[in-house]
Amino acid sequence: MIEHQLKQSINILEQLIETTLFDLSDIRAARHQPLLNRVKIKEDLVVAFETQKSIIDAALEKAAHDHPDKELRAILNDEDNSLLAVMTGALTRLHAENKRFATMVMTVGEFYTSLLDAILPSDSDGYTKKRANATPSFLEVRG
Repeated sequence: MIEHQLKQSINILEQLIETTLFDLSDIRAARHQPLLNRVKIKEDLVVAFETQKSIIDAALEKAAHDHPDKELRAILNDEDNSLLAVMTGALTRLHAENKRFATMVMTVGEFYTSLLDAILPSDSDGYTKKRANATPSFLEVRG
């Protein structure tokens, strides 16, 4: 029934997972350019997945509408049910890897922010920070 769309979705999710694993590796090694180069690739994969998911959703809604007295699992054949379970598992794994990636990005961002604040102290006035004109705290200029 929707076997092709499910296989396509699983393939896209696997590509997203692989790309996220590369991102994790690159962020650990401080390789920023390859990480930035993959942003567009990931965006395109997300759009492709959303398209496939919309097709799957429409097919599932039609099947549910055509058989209102049956559960979705009963409407789909064994292959479709199996692929749906695989897709759910891939989504769960992608979510976990993205969560790891987000944690690493936040940690690196906080590190660079604290390093910048140590080199160039700033004053906060609400939501904005203003860099002080004074000599940096741990650097002393001698003449």
